This record gives sequence, C-alpha cells and structure tokens, in this order.
Amino acid sequence: MSEPAPDADLELAKIRLGKELDAAEAVRAAERTSDYGALQADDDAELELAKLFHQTVTTTAVAGIDRVRDSATFVQTAATAILGLYTGLLALVFSVTDHPLPFRGVYAGIYLGLAIALATAYLAYLTSPPLVEIELDQRSRPQLQVSRTAFLVRWVGATTRARSWALRGAVLCLVGGVAFIAAPFVAPGAVTDLPPEVTPPSVPSQVAPGFEHAAQKLYASQLADYRNAVADRKTVLDDRAEQLDHQKAASRWIEGLSLLVFLAYGAVAFVLARRGRTD
Repeated sequence: MSEPAPDADLELAKIRLGKELDAAEAVRAAERTSDYGALQADDDAELELAKLFHQTVTTTAVAGIDRVRDSATFVQTAATAILGLYTGLLALVFSVTDHPLPFRGVYAGIYLGLAIALATAYLAYLTSPPLVEIELDQRSRPQLQVSRTAFLVRWVGATTRARSWALRGAVLCLVGGVAFIAAPFVAPGAVTDLPPEVTPPSVPSQVAPGFEHAAQKLYASQLADYRNAVADRKTVLDDRAEQLDHQKAASRWIEGLSLLVFLAYGAVAFVLARRGRTD
C-alpha cells in the first residue's frame, strides 16, 4: 500500500486547522453576543431606573406646590373656625355675668385674625414669579438629565418659598391665638357676696294690758339682735372691700402680664416669620 502524498497531508492539516479556527471563532462570537446581551440588559435596567428616578423627583417636586397651598388653606380654615367659636364663647359667658370682658380677651382674636390675613396673603397676593437661572450640564446625557431635574426642583422650591414668611407667620399666629383663648377666663378669686340689708325692729304701737314688761323685753332683745346683725354686716362689708382691692390689684397684674406675653410672643413670631425669607 502506497503512502499518501505530502501535499495531501498538508491539505488535510489545513482543513482541520480551519475547522478548529472556525469553532474557536464561533465560541468567541457566542461569548461576545452573550456579553453584549448582558451589557444591553444592564443598560436597559439603568435607563429604566433613571427614568423612574427623574419621574419620581419631578412628580414629588410639582406636588409640593399643592401641599404648601393645602397647608395655607388648612391654617386659614382652622383660624376662621376657631375665631368663630371663640367669639361665640365670649358672647355666651360674658353676656350672662356682671363682669365686662377684660381687654386681654382681644389678644386671641388679634392673633387669629392675623393668621387668617397672612394665610390669605400667601394664597392670594400675586407677585412676580421667581427668576431661577437654568444651568444644563451637557457633558453627557445622564448629566443633562440630572441638571434638568435639578432645575425643576429649584424652580418649584423658589415658587413655594415665595412669601413663605406669610405662611410661617400665619402658623405662629394660629398657635398664639389658640394659646391666648384662656386669657379672659383667668381671673383672681371671687369675693364674698354682698350681705343683705338688715331691717330694724319696729316699735309696737299697742300693747295689751299686763304685757308691757314682756313687750319691752322683747323689743330690747330684737334691738340687740339688730345691732349685732349691723355689726356683722359691717365686718363682712369691710372684708369684702379688702377682697375687692386685692382682686383689682390681681386683675391689673394679670392684665399687665398678659400684655407683656402678648407683645413678647408677637416679637418672637415676627422674627421667626421673617427669618430665611426669600422675597
């Protein structure tokens, strides 16, 4: 049997080598396709996350305008309702008593009225829209998206913070109004009731014969009781006069302290409301 020719061996080796190279290339192509698919899946997932992130931030930022306006509306409604109830309570309590409404009774009404006015000013007083400079970073698409979303957040924040001092002042005034509701009902202790008048005994116009001594003795006893009642009444009146003096002094002290607290809280509320103002 003759040996194969050298050219035939070379041709066979080339065919084998070609098949091996094709197989290796097919494996590498499959690996590249798998890697590309994994990278594509990661890119798609990242794009979805970025889309969800920007949509959530945008929705939350825009909804902040409604939340702030709802807060102002709540303060306005609450102050109006409390002021109406407070006015009715004052009319009910002080219309059936002999004591007039003390001046400190208006403090709660002042603060509640200011709360309504400031909340209304925040909602209804129109001013120029805030100027927010837009700065878009165009170095890459993700940077562009982030800068666009950041601009929206800044613009919404500037819009909601416009006249924010009025909303802060409304909240502080509402708190002050609620705190001062009890002011007119804080009073010193009650004084002793005015004792009734003492009626002197009357001298009998006629006495039956034989009862003159008994009638005289009875009249003397009634006269002694009358004098004792007059003395007791004078003592009660003196004590009552002293109690009235103490009550007036205590009322002046309460009125002065209430005025001091009213002015001090007003100053603190003004400072806190104006702090951090943006307009």
